[in-house]
Amino acid sequence: MAVSPKIESIIADFVKAAGLADMPIPSVEIEAEELSPHLPPTKLPPGMLAVYIFMHGDARLKGGRAGPNSSARYCYQHYVPGSARSTLAGSLLRCGKPRDDRILTLDTVRDWICGRTQRTNILIPKEYGIPTWFFLRHSFNAASTLNSRGS
Repeated sequence: MAVSPKIESIIADFVKAAGLADMPIPSVEIEAEELSPHLPPTKLPPGMLAVYIFMHGDARLKGGRAGPNSSARYCYQHYVPGSARSTLAGSLLRCGKPRDDRILTLDTVRDWICGRTQRTNILIPKEYGIPTWFFLRHSFNAASTLNSRGS
């Protein structure tokens, strides 16, 4: 799937940094997708580790990671308030109004997330291991946070 130049750049920077950190991973092993509007994923692809982020315009709303033992986190918990600690739905309900001034409720937050946010998923084969996965998460989160601040 084609992704924006911004995501391509983040992946290229990650591949370079991972190589310098003695965690080489070829860019062809990395899968990325940008979804807007979107439906929640139905499953984490077998054998993959994921890093994901939700954006609203230029604002980074929430990011996370999911592996073989956290498929529920990857697929639906961020869309359902109270399904887990620290979900996007819960954060949106606590903050009151998102940037478009709609008041969100338990009944409307899932549709708002699906219709108004961009979800970006970056996946790597689990064979690259937990340290590479954590490194990807920190690289992706740092880059998206800098971009959301206009840097």
